[in-house]
Order: sequence, then C-alpha cells, then structure tokens
Amino acid sequence: ELDLDGTFIYMDENEGWKVSRYIANCHILNYHDHDEVEEALRMVKKLHWAQLTSKWDFNIWKKTNDFVTLVADTPNRMDFEDFDKLYELMKSVYDCTEADIFPKILCHCDCYNPNFITDGKKMYLIDWEYSGNDDPANDIGTFICCADYTYEEALQILKQYFGRELTQRELRHYIGYVAIAAYYWFVWAVYQESVGNTVGEYLYLWYKYSKFYGKKAVELYPRA
Repeated sequence: ELDLDGTFIYMDENEGWKVSRYIANCHILNYHDHDEVEEALRMVKKLHWAQLTSKWDFNIWKKTNDFVTLVADTPNRMDFEDFDKLYELMKSVYDCTEADIFPKILCHCDCYNPNFITDGKKMYLIDWEYSGNDDPANDIGTFICCADYTYEEALQILKQYFGRELTQRELRHYIGYVAIAAYYWFVWAVYQESVGNTVGEYLYLWYKYSKFYGKKAVELYPRA
C-alpha cells in the first residue's frame, strides 16, 4: 500500500511461501552513494510517518535477552571478557530510551543495505520477515550499525532522515538505538557462531559499535 516493496506478488500466510517479481540488473544499496541513501531513508521515513501498527511486535530488547540467554547456555560460545559489563551498559541505555516514550509502530526491523535493492530507476525495500511494532529508531539504528560510517557520518544520516537538525531528545534517543541495534545483532551473531553458522566481520563491527555508541548514548543521557 505504501509502494515500498514493488516486488511483492503473493504470500501464503499459512505455508509461508512468497512469490516475488525478479528485478533485473539490480544492485544493493551503496552506503556511500548520497542519492541512494537519500532514497532509502525517504522510504523508511514514509513507513514510519504512516504510523501503522501490526498485530505482531518485534520488541528488540526482548529478542536481545532471548539471545543472551541462549548464548549463556551454549558451550561453544565465543568468549568476550566484557560480555556481562557490555550487557549492563546496554540495559542502562535501553532503559533511558524507554523513558523517552517514543511510540511503537510498524517497522521493518532489518533495515540494512542488502534489503534495499535498486535497478537505477526504482528502489525496493524487501525482506519483511522481521517486521513488527517497535521503536522507529530501531530501523535507523540498524541502518547505521551495519555500515562503516564514522560517528560524524552517522550524525549526517540522522540529519538526512529527519530533514533537519535533531533536538537533544531525538539525538540521544537515536544514538542510543544505534547501540541497541548493534548489540542485538552482536548477540545474534555470537549465537550463530556458537551453532556453526559463520557471520564473519559483522560480528566484530557490531561488538565495536555496541561499546562505542553505548558510551556516546550515556554521555547524552545525564540520568544514565
């Protein structure tokens, strides 16, 4: 209805089978192509501004805790000396973002560059299997934490998404969610590695961003 995924033809809600249009000569979003990033952020903003709600919740923090529990009971878990300390940092950041009271609405919840495909004429936001109600900052946090942006570039992405300078409340909230999204994907990756599914360099990228943006968020939240 919002014309975000023109590839969709049909899905059987009972069996899960999906039929999609094939997009010829397409490529995934280039995180450093200004026009492509502008279009991707416009699409995400269009979804968020529609203020839709779903009968399903994503709830990134609950899913994060589910993975933390899983890896705690996994004998093949990769060891990170600061794993427990990092969890406490993330919990503090999450509690602060919840106190901001941003509405939970329908989000994509997997907003990284392979899910934005373009043939140079039109962009498509695909792969909605994670979609559900959550904080819209989750989508932008995921977008940033899956890229190789510097902090200054991340701030520019936030400015592009809002179309203006952010208020202090918005800035702390969205920086907090870069950390939260990075941490969710980090513990997801630790679990995947523990059961033999190789994630690769993304695991260390998310580990690094969890700590970096977590500390930045704490600096922005006086009560943290």
